[in-house]
Amino acid sequence: CFGLSAQTFTSLHMGQWIDGKFVLGQRDYDGYNIIDFKESHIFKQHVPYAPLPKGQEYPEATNRLAFDGKTFKWPKAINTGIGQSSIFFTDGDVYTVVIGGKPQAMQLTSFIDGEWLPQAELDTDSQGVILPLRNGTFLVGIREGHLVGDNKHDANPFGIYKRNTKGKLEFIEIIDIKSAVEGIKIMHIPEIQNIAITGDHYTFIDADMGALWSFSKSTGRLIRSKVLYPEVIEALKSNKWVVPVIICAQPTNDGEILISAWSGKLCLEGGSIATIIDEIGRERYRKTNNLTSDEIFEKINQLHDSICALDPVIRWYNYDPVSGSLKRERTSPKGANNFISSRDEYIEYRKWCLNSERELFYIDSNKLIFLHPEKKVDLSKIAKQFLTDN
Repeated sequence: CFGLSAQTFTSLHMGQWIDGKFVLGQRDYDGYNIIDFKESHIFKQHVPYAPLPKGQEYPEATNRLAFDGKTFKWPKAINTGIGQSSIFFTDGDVYTVVIGGKPQAMQLTSFIDGEWLPQAELDTDSQGVILPLRNGTFLVGIREGHLVGDNKHDANPFGIYKRNTKGKLEFIEIIDIKSAVEGIKIMHIPEIQNIAITGDHYTFIDADMGALWSFSKSTGRLIRSKVLYPEVIEALKSNKWVVPVIICAQPTNDGEILISAWSGKLCLEGGSIATIIDEIGRERYRKTNNLTSDEIFEKINQLHDSICALDPVIRWYNYDPVSGSLKRERTSPKGANNFISSRDEYIEYRKWCLNSERELFYIDSNKLIFLHPEKKVDLSKIAKQFLTDN
C-alpha cells in the first residue's frame, strides 16, 4: 500500500554523510553510491557480498521464489542494512549485517583489507540490525523481540548484547524505548533498519508512529526521545488506525535529521480510510465482490488519493540528536515539493536527499535520477563507475 495505509512498516531509504559526501546504499547490488553534488556525479562503489553466517549457502531447493509461473533465484547472500543501505559506516569502519545460514543467524561483518570478516553473530530466526558500540558491546534491534531467558520480550525492539569468546552475542538487557509512548498495542512490526547515523548517535525512527529515539554510540543507552504528534500516539493507545506519520527522513551534513511528514489531521482522519483499504486488500473481499485485480488496484488507488486530499500540505521538521530539539521548519527546503495530492505524487516525491546547503533532491531509486518538481537531472548517464581493491 506504499506506506499510506495503516499498520504497515515504512522504510525510509536513509543514507549517511561521510567525509563531505552523501552515501546512499542500494539493496539490489553489491555496494553503495557516493553522491557528489558539486560535481554532479554518482560514484558506484562495488564491494563483494558478505558470506552468509557460518559460511553456509541456502540449499538449492529452497533458494527459489515462484512468481506467475516463473522461477527466480534469490542471491546467495542476503544483505540487510541501515535504512535502505546494505552497507553502513560508523567511527571510520565499514559494516554490513547479513542474515541466513542453517540454523539461521544474524551476523555483523566488517570490510577489512578487501574482505568481509565476521565481528559478532546472533542465533535468531528474526531480522534486524547489529550496531557496534565504542565500549565493546553491541546495540541489537530485532523485529520480533529479544529472547530473555525462555521468553520473548517484544515490547521494545532494542537491547544491549556482549560478545563471548566464540564470537556469539549474549543478551545483557532490554533498552526501554516505549516509556514515552507507554500503553500502545504494537499493531505493526517496526522497520528496525530505519537508523540515522550521525556523530555520536544512532537514531531509530519509527515512521509509522512518528517517533524518534537516539542512542549513545558509546554505551547504547537511550538519551533522547521525541514524538511528532502526541495526538497520534493517543489514538494508537486506543487501538485506532492511523496513517504512518513520517514520509521520509535524512541526516544533514551538520549532524541533524530533516523530516518530511503528513499533518496530524491526515494521519488521524485517514485512519478510517486505511481500514477500508485493508479490507479491500483481503482475498475474501475480492471473491465476495467478484472484482479483478485491476479493479481492486484502481479502488485502492482512489482511496489513497482521498487520503492525500485530506491535507496535501507536507510538514518539514528538524531534529537534533545532540540537544533533542525537534522543531517545525518555517520554510521548506529549496527544491522541495510542498504538496502531495495523490498516490502517484507520493511515489514520485517521497524519497529525497540533501546536499550540504540543504537543497533537496528527490530520488528515483530505480534509475538513480534526481527529481525537482520543475526539472529532472539524470546523473546516471554521466556517472563514473569503478572497481576498487580497498
